[in-house]
Amino acid sequence: ENNLLRALALAEAANAPEQQLEVLHALTIFSYKFKRVDKIDLYLTSAKVVLDKYQFPGESYALLEDVAGLCSDDPVQKEAFYRQALNRFKPEQEAWVKARAQEHLVNFYIDNERWADAFAVFAAETDFSGAELFMRAKIHFQQKNFALAKEQGEAAFKLANLEGEYSAALEAALLLAQLYQQLAQPEMQKDALDYINKNALLVWKKDKQDILTALTKPQP
Repeated sequence: ENNLLRALALAEAANAPEQQLEVLHALTIFSYKFKRVDKIDLYLTSAKVVLDKYQFPGESYALLEDVAGLCSDDPVQKEAFYRQALNRFKPEQEAWVKARAQEHLVNFYIDNERWADAFAVFAAETDFSGAELFMRAKIHFQQKNFALAKEQGEAAFKLANLEGEYSAALEAALLLAQLYQQLAQPEMQKDALDYINKNALLVWKKDKQDILTALTKPQP
């Protein structure tokens, strides 16, 4: 914390608001991580002061709110932060922060089996991105509605590749590999895994190692 506070002081002296926000984000994350409840509101408020002072765009506020939601242990606060982040964007507006907040909110609802709320995240959207189609497929998959999950997952994979959504294409391919395993379609599963092996970075594969290992085990 002391090192970060020194970095914050240097950023303030240099009149560098982007660096100030970067440090305040880090201070906020570590305050949550180490459960310093006496500091969380302080650093969140300080970051908002910088955002207001320098008139940052809504995306910057959304990033701060998404970070707070991701770090919070309070489910009510977590949902509220993600909602605040998404409310910064209009329907159909594309932004990586929006996609990230959507993903975090959908995962939150899936973990709590709030299926209607999970689908409602996309209620105002009419032209889905590959990432949004993937998240809808993921909800169906978690509900064990494999037919709809397959339909949405294949559409997500196709669109993500067409639109250059690298991360969404990989996530869709991984979901499809799991689906094809459930549906006993080994050739299609092999195609999905081949795509992952050819296109995924090692760091991505490491993050998904447990799922990939389960997919490559011989089936009884």
